[in-house]
Amino acid sequence: MVSEFSTWFVAQHGSRPGGKVPTWKLREDVELARRGLRSAEILLAAREEYDARETSALYAWNARSNAEATGSPTSSASPVD
Repeated sequence: MVSEFSTWFVAQHGSRPGGKVPTWKLREDVELARRGLRSAEILLAAREEYDARETSALYAWNARSNAEATGSPTSSASPVD
């Protein structure tokens, strides 16, 4: 049986958000989402670091290749015998 207070409160504020889902379940869902987000953030950071290292290495690789093709010395080139 719904109390007079409950009837009045729902009329003033609407139904309880989440319906009949228990509060503990909502908290559990939030925690799982946080863990998933954190895992995704860690993976993304690792991916971005990897991509930055790859871009840097590619730049150096191309600089060396261009120097070799044009005969220009580079600071990382080994001495010519």
